[in-house]
Amino acid sequence: MILKKRKCPICNGNRFIKIFNQKKPSLLTFVSCDKCEFVFQNPYYKINDKIFYKKRIYFAAISLSSLELRKRFNFMKKEIKNFFLSNKISILDYGCGNGVFLKYLKLNNFKDLTGYDFNIKSEKKGIFFYNNLKILRNTKKKFDVIVLNHVLEHIINPIKELTYIRKYFLKNNSKIFIEVPNYAIFEANGIKPGNFVREHYSQFSIKSLYNLALKCGLNLEKIQSIDSLNENRDPFMPVLVAVMGKNKNLITNPSFFKKKLLNKKKKIQNFFYKKKEISIYGCGEGLDYLSTLININKIKYLFDGNINIISKIMYGKKILNPILIKKLSKKDKIVITSLSQKNTQDIMKKIFALNPLVSVFHFSRLVK
Repeated sequence: MILKKRKCPICNGNRFIKIFNQKKPSLLTFVSCDKCEFVFQNPYYKINDKIFYKKRIYFAAISLSSLELRKRFNFMKKEIKNFFLSNKISILDYGCGNGVFLKYLKLNNFKDLTGYDFNIKSEKKGIFFYNNLKILRNTKKKFDVIVLNHVLEHIINPIKELTYIRKYFLKNNSKIFIEVPNYAIFEANGIKPGNFVREHYSQFSIKSLYNLALKCGLNLEKIQSIDSLNENRDPFMPVLVAVMGKNKNLITNPSFFKKKLLNKKKKIQNFFYKKKEISIYGCGEGLDYLSTLININKIKYLFDGNINIISKIMYGKKILNPILIKKLSKKDKIVITSLSQKNTQDIMKKIFALNPLVSVFHFSRLVK
C-alpha cells in the first residue's frame, strides 16, 4: 500500500491540523487545512475503485425496496422539480452505482435519463448507461440536471472533477444537485463521524462546498442540512444537499426580469404566503421588485447587513440585524434579493456562518 501526501485540494495550502489518526488495521489520517479548513484524507491511499465498489453496498446492495432509500430519492426529485417544473429535462446521474436512482426517476415519468459509473454495464434501453467517461463525453450531450448523490466524498480531487463536469456536461442554465455527508454536524457535537473511512477522501461542510463552487466557476444557489438519522432516511447520517449552477450575472436585463416576475406573480405569492418560515435578506432594488407582487409585511423576518437601516421600517416590516439568523430553525428558508452576483455569494456565506441549518437561495429561482 503506497500512501501519497498532498496539498489541500481546495486552496492548495500546505499547513494542516491532524484531526483523526487511525493506525490499525492500517494508517488512516484526516487533516483540516489551516487556511480554508477543508477536511480531507492526507496522506491517502488510492483504492482500486472497480474492485472495491463492486464488493460493497455502494453498488450491489441498493434497491427500490428500501423505504429509507426512496425517502432520499423522493427528496432529490422534489428539489429537481423546484427548479424545473417540467419532467421534459435531461438528467445525468454521475456516479450512478447500479442505476437505481434513474430507475426511480423513470417510474416518476422522467424520460431523458443517463447514468455514468465505471462499474455499470453499458446499455441503451430506456436509460442510457455509460461505464466509460470518454465515450460519454464524445456524445457531446449536455444536461439540464446533473446529480452527484453521495459521490463527491469519494473523489480524490473534487475541483478537477466538478470543473470537468461543468465544462463538458453542463448547459448554461442547468443545475448540479449534490448530496454529501455533513462533517460539520459531527464536529459541532464533538464526535468523530463514521464516514472517516478509506473510501471517503473528503469531508464536506457548508463552507467547503461554498469554496468548492467558487473554485469551479459555479454558484452555490441553495444548500440545506438534513438530519437523515432522525428522519429515518438513507444514509443514516447528517447530510448536506447543495444546488450549483454556472457562474453568471443573476439579472442581465432588469426590464425583462420585471416582466418575468409579473408572469410568475401567482407562483411567487403562493411561495411566500403558504410557507410561514420564509424570510428575506436584502432591502435594495430586489426587494422593491418583490414588493410589487407580495405584501412584505406578511413574511416572517426582513434582514439587512446595512447598520444604517437596521431597526427601521420598510414596507411595514422592521429590518433586523442578520445576527438574529442564529435563532432560526432548520425549517426556515431565507430568500436573498440582492441583484449583485458578488453580494449574493457574500451574503450566502455570512448566513451559513451564522446558521448552517437554514435553506438559502436567490429569488431569481422563483421566476424559472
